[in-house]
Amino acid sequence: MKGLGLTGAGIGAAAAAAPVFHDLDEVMSQPTEMKRAWWIRDRDIGNPTVPVDFNIFKRYDKSHFKDGEFNERSDRTVALLEDMYGTSNSTELWSMGAQNNWQGVELRDTAVRNAMNATPRASFGFMPPTEDRSGRALKTNETYGMPKHNGTPEENLKMMQVAGRFFGAWNIGVTELDEKSRRFVWANDGKRTYPYANVDAPSDENNVRTIPNKYAYAFTYMIRHTWSMHTAPGNIGGASQAHAYFNNSHVGYRFQAFLHNLGYSGLGLSAAGSGSWPVWSGMGELSRGCLISLPEHGPMVRKMDFIITDFPLAPTKPIDAGMYKFCHTCAKCAEHCPTGSIPLEKEPVFDTGLPWNNPGVKAWYNDYPVCNVFKSNFGPGYCGVCIASCPFSKQDTAGIHELVRAGMSTLPMFHGFTRIMDDVFGYGLNQGGLKFHESDNYVNEWWDTIGPEYGLHTYDGI
Repeated sequence: MKGLGLTGAGIGAAAAAAPVFHDLDEVMSQPTEMKRAWWIRDRDIGNPTVPVDFNIFKRYDKSHFKDGEFNERSDRTVALLEDMYGTSNSTELWSMGAQNNWQGVELRDTAVRNAMNATPRASFGFMPPTEDRSGRALKTNETYGMPKHNGTPEENLKMMQVAGRFFGAWNIGVTELDEKSRRFVWANDGKRTYPYANVDAPSDENNVRTIPNKYAYAFTYMIRHTWSMHTAPGNIGGASQAHAYFNNSHVGYRFQAFLHNLGYSGLGLSAAGSGSWPVWSGMGELSRGCLISLPEHGPMVRKMDFIITDFPLAPTKPIDAGMYKFCHTCAKCAEHCPTGSIPLEKEPVFDTGLPWNNPGVKAWYNDYPVCNVFKSNFGPGYCGVCIASCPFSKQDTAGIHELVRAGMSTLPMFHGFTRIMDDVFGYGLNQGGLKFHESDNYVNEWWDTIGPEYGLHTYDGI
């Protein structure tokens, strides 16, 4: 009972921090939100750690995605691959890897990746589903003679977090839409436009996907990489990528069907997304290379999809776990990037200087046309070196890692030392290109370990 704070006894700081309850009804009435470590601090809504200049930041126009030097820079990467390996064809490269027993591209590695990619995905899309997998109409609240679910925004948030974890999401974060946050939805995805309008229902016609203004809430859900991404580069890391995309489609579809059953609607906007949502709603922080990082998981996340809904949800706050600040000093991902796609400069900038990126966020902008050609098919195999080499990308199996994360968050004077010790202890040795797995044995070690189901591991208190 002392642990519940039901007695007057206590010692020092523990007593001061313990909640005080008068009876068990009060204990049961307390929220059971996902616990996060003490060093992860909340910030005010609309004030994440990364500065955003809304005089510059606009809705992204993907119709200009390949303007300027995009194709020229992509072609240079193709030429780099051909110079390195004698080919830029992924099948030929993977064949070379299999025949020469390259770690990460052996036949068994490629078989795992191809098996994940062969798995059918749910049809998670913009318009919410109306039928189940057998083609029968989805049931709604009216099927059971009930009105729409009626809860407070806070109750609804907790319910969505509980259901979302069961569906397969790590957590959800919520943003209430206003003049600023509406800009996080792209103006177009290169094919379709996404206008807001004073209409009763959404529509998807003639390449125009209309979002009703009354859909005033956006929730982001997070799909983690399996821990096998730490083996990058190679096809085991590529299998982790495919694993996450598969889960994402099913989780999104389940959220949409869940809302439909409650009497509400959810619009999937995978095709018109923005990394702003998880930062704005406190899922994680922006890190170097425009990666989103979780305090508990680093950049080991693949999808941070979002759904816009008319279901009232309490907004969640952005966080400060020291990661954005840590990236100013670290730059390990940039140093290990085989294509130099991640800036090495200490200070981030508002202006991307690259027409395929959206300016207005003070960030280290990824050189996407150089990165993308390389990361998706080569390295060899899927690259992912930036994700795997990050000092925050650690399993939770050793208590010291939690202490180091707390230190990275709260003691910026030790950021440089922490980065050095990450190297000294042999973490994040991942390198791509001709140096792939030159200094590590991660893939072979992965094959020697029978891991947890679905390749995921858990965290204490989460």
